[in-house]
Amino acid sequence: MKMDISMLRLMVDSPLVTSSSANFRPPTWPPTDDFPVVIDKHGNVITRYGEPIWDMWPWHGKTLSVSFGDGKQRKSAGVVSQDNARLLRQIAAWWLYRSRGVRKARTICDQILDLKPLFVLCSQEGILASRLSQFPAVADKVADLLPASRADGILILLHTLFEYRDEVGFMLLDREGLRRLAAALPDHENRQTPYIPPRIWAYQLVRLRAFLDDFLAHQKQIESCYHFCLEAYMKNYGSLTEACSNDRATPRCPFSGSTPPQKGAQYYGPFCSTTKRFGLDALFERWCVPPRQDTE
Repeated sequence: MKMDISMLRLMVDSPLVTSSSANFRPPTWPPTDDFPVVIDKHGNVITRYGEPIWDMWPWHGKTLSVSFGDGKQRKSAGVVSQDNARLLRQIAAWWLYRSRGVRKARTICDQILDLKPLFVLCSQEGILASRLSQFPAVADKVADLLPASRADGILILLHTLFEYRDEVGFMLLDREGLRRLAAALPDHENRQTPYIPPRIWAYQLVRLRAFLDDFLAHQKQIESCYHFCLEAYMKNYGSLTEACSNDRATPRCPFSGSTPPQKGAQYYGPFCSTTKRFGLDALFERWCVPPRQDTE
């Protein structure tokens, strides 16, 4: 799924944000460097997308800014390369403009600060953060960068970025990298309990949210595919009851070509052809086990 520009909108809770504001929706993805991100009540542009520091005081009501690490830095602050800072800004923009995006300026600043150590690490190692998963030895250093109090929250952020990598335009860690990171984080559960560890529970919530988002985005196609399949089974077996019966003597599955078509039955090809017909092939590949070519 590519980024749908028409779905972007600034989600920050502020009376300064209206649908007519110049910063309400970027015309491109990612936004251009001169795109105005923060505008004050007088219409003055406070922060443009490509700037190394985003000043967000108009939204916050008091001093608030966050650095992406590619401008002037304090000696103690980590330096981020220009290419990596551009990627970090792209993540920040996605948080701000995606559907159900960040609503508090303070939150966006905290999230950028949470992820920034990864970008500092990648800059020090001379790699792009978008290629971190290709360098496991570097990725394994991430666990040592995360403060224990924030580790679970940062892991959730990384999972979310992975799930929506097509929208964002890249990912930081792939499934294996996320698994290794989760395994390397300190386990605060010192004894077995009947409860799900917070980190696993949080991950399940992220996965459920991604699943529901995918369903809602494809709901009409899923319903159409479902009714098509019902009709195919009823046509081949004579009734849905017969199709669901364990005692059916003659296999007439409309999506199985393992046996010659029986009289009166129609073979529609492997089920993956049907999902492709309804534009659901990528969705099924994402959420289902790898399909066989011929299956009921």
